[in-house]
Amino acid sequence: MRLRVSQFGAWIIALAISGSLHVGLFVFSYMKAKNGTPIPPHDAHQSAQLSGEDHETSSPEGSSDHGASAHDAHAESPVAEEHGSVGGGQGHNKAEEHGSTTSAEEEHKIDPVEASADSSHKENKLTSANHHPHWAYSGNEGPGRWSELDENYAICASGEKQSPINLEFAAESEDLHSLQFNYKKTFGFVINNGHTIQINLDPGNVLTLPDHEQYDLLQIHFHSPSEHKEDNIPYPLEAHLVHKNKAGGLAVVGVFFEEGKTNQVLKDIFEHLPQSPNDRQREVSISPMQLLPVARSFYHYEGSLTTPPCSEGVKWFVMAKPLMISGRQIENFVSLIGENARPAQPLRGRKILVHYE
Repeated sequence: MRLRVSQFGAWIIALAISGSLHVGLFVFSYMKAKNGTPIPPHDAHQSAQLSGEDHETSSPEGSSDHGASAHDAHAESPVAEEHGSVGGGQGHNKAEEHGSTTSAEEEHKIDPVEASADSSHKENKLTSANHHPHWAYSGNEGPGRWSELDENYAICASGEKQSPINLEFAAESEDLHSLQFNYKKTFGFVINNGHTIQINLDPGNVLTLPDHEQYDLLQIHFHSPSEHKEDNIPYPLEAHLVHKNKAGGLAVVGVFFEEGKTNQVLKDIFEHLPQSPNDRQREVSISPMQLLPVARSFYHYEGSLTTPPCSEGVKWFVMAKPLMISGRQIENFVSLIGENARPAQPLRGRKILVHYE
C-alpha cells in the first residue's frame, strides 16, 4: 500500500513538473513571439500543440503570416512608390519629351496668325530696307539725277520709252479709234503728297481704249507747267487721269489747261488745297467727265511714269484741246507745290499717233 502511494505520489510529482515545464515553455514562446523574436518551427508547433488553439485562426504562425502580409505590403510600398516614381517619372518624361517634340515642331511649324504677323513684320522691314530716297524737281535730287538716287530709278536715264515728250510730227492713224469715257460724279479725297495735289477717287469710273480694253480711273493729279508740250511749248497746267486695268497695266489721260476764266470744276479744290502732306484728307465730290474737253481729239504714244521709278509700259492719251483755268488758280497751286514738271524726254524712234474728232 505504501508502495502504491509512493508510486502515486511520484507520478503526481512528475505530472506537476511536466505541467510546469509545458506552461513555462508556452509562456516563454509567447514572450518571444511578442518581442518579435523568430520562433523555430518546432517550438512554435510545440506552442500550438501546448496551447491547444486552432493554427489556421489564431496561431502565432498565423499572426506571423498576418505580420508578414503587413510587412510585405509595407515592403511593396517602396516598390509602389518607385513604380509611382517611375510611372510618374515616365509620365513626366513623356510629357517633357512630348513637350520637347512639340517645341521642336513649333520651331518648324509657324502659326498662320504668327506667320501672318511675322510676314507683315518682314514686309515692314522690307519696305523700310527698300525705302526710296527723296527726289525733287530741282537741285541735286532733280530729274537729271533721279537715276543716281536709287538703283530702282536707273531706267529714268536708260529707258527707251520715257515720258513726257514733245508732241510733234504726229501721224494720223485710221486704226486709232475713239476713247470711251464712262465717268460719273463721284467722291474722292484731296491729298498733298509732297510732289503734287492728288484726288484719290472712289471706284466706278471706267475708260475703254480703242482696243476695247477697260481701265478703272484711280486718281487725278496735276503738274505745272505741263509736262507734255506741243511744238516745244508748254501749257501752264496739265492734269493726269491715271487708270489701271485688272492686269495692273496703266493708261494715263493727259489734259492741258490754258490760262483764262476760272475752272468751276476745280474751283473749290484749288481754293482749299491741303497745305502739307500731314494735312487731313478732304473729301470732295467731282465729275471727272467735266475735266475733259468737249472735242475728244488726242495724241497717243507708248511711254512711262513721269516720276521715279519711271516705269515704262504706260499707255498715254493726251487730249489735243485744252481746258481753261484762271491765273489765280494756277498761282494757288504753284505757290504751294512749286514747279513740278519733268523735262521732255527723247522720242527714240517712237511714233506719235493722233486721232481727230
